[in-house]
Amino acid sequence: MSEGYEQQDATLFASWKIDMIKIDACATHEPAELLMGRWRKLLNASGRPILLSDCHNGCMSEEGRGLWESWCTLTVNMWRSSVDIRGTWESFLHNLDTLKGRGKYGGPGAWNDPDILEVGVGEFGWSEVDSEVKNDKNRAHFSMWAVTSSPLLAGNDVRNAPAAITAILTNKQAIAVNQLYAGNAGDVITFFNASAVSPSDPTGLETWVKPCLLYTSPSPRDS
Repeated sequence: MSEGYEQQDATLFASWKIDMIKIDACATHEPAELLMGRWRKLLNASGRPILLSDCHNGCMSEEGRGLWESWCTLTVNMWRSSVDIRGTWESFLHNLDTLKGRGKYGGPGAWNDPDILEVGVGEFGWSEVDSEVKNDKNRAHFSMWAVTSSPLLAGNDVRNAPAAITAILTNKQAIAVNQLYAGNAGDVITFFNASAVSPSDPTGLETWVKPCLLYTSPSPRDS
C-alpha cells in the first residue's frame, strides 16, 4: 500500500499513462471505504481515465473478508468477490459461487471480479491427449465469466498459447455477451425469478442467465 503517498503515486502512475490500477488489501489499517474513496478522488483528478480495481478491500462474498456494502459500486470499477483463483476446476467453481446473488450489482463501469481467467492454465492447460475434455472445461470457464460480466483478464501466457486456447479467449460471441447489457450482470436464474425452477437439480446442474440487448452475429468477413 502507498500508506500516505497516494497523491504522489497517483500522479506518477497517470504520467506513465497506465489504464488500470489494482489496490490490494496488504497491511491496511483504515476502513476500506475511506481508502478506496481516496484513490477514486485522486485518480479522477489525474486527468486520465484509469480503471480502479479493488482487491479484498471490502466488497467480498466470503465471511471474514469485508462483505458487500453499498459504497462498492459507487466508488470502484471492479471489486474482488473471492479469494485468489487457482488453475483448478474446484477453484473455478468456488470463485463462481461467490457471484451468486451478485448480478444486481454489476453493470457498465462496475463489475464483480471473481479473479483473473485461468483458461489454459493448470488443470485448464491444453493437451492433445484429452483435447475434448480440455476444450469443454476452458469453454465453460470463459463462458461463465462472460455470462456474469466478469472482467476478461487472461491469466495464461498469450505469447505461446495453443490455437484452441486463443480461439476461446477471442470468441466474439462470448465477449459480446460479457459486454452487452439489458439490466444487470448474469446470475443464477432464481435471483431473477423466485418462482423459477430451483437453480440446482439432483445432478448438480445450475441455470445461469444474463439479460442482454439484441446481438447480431458478425458476418464471416468480420470474424
